[in-house]
Amino acid sequence: MFAKNLRPRETKISVSDDNNKLVPVFVDGITNEWHNGYISFYTRAGSVIADGVLCSCYDHCQPSQTLMDLIFLPIRLWTRIMPSTHREERLHPYVQFLETAYLSFINVMKKSKRFIEN
Repeated sequence: MFAKNLRPRETKISVSDDNNKLVPVFVDGITNEWHNGYISFYTRAGSVIADGVLCSCYDHCQPSQTLMDLIFLPIRLWTRIMPSTHREERLHPYVQFLETAYLSFINVMKKSKRFIEN
């Protein structure tokens, strides 16, 4: 679920309790904070606990954690055999490949839609 879809007293999220276990709780309220810059990273699990809240690493991807877990499965399996040492500012080569393939697909779809409409 994207943060923009959270609804106070309606939406449940998973948070870390005092024993470091994830427990579902209702959202009490929502505040917005804006900062310059950002960090975007991927973990082997596809999620991370930030400020005690379980968050997805797939920040701009379609809202399906399971689908994204499947898409990232090859790199997950590969890094179990060969631990990754990628620590650069640019995207990991596999993630760059996925992004390029996705953007190419989107462009083809837009062009075909324009072709069909004409």
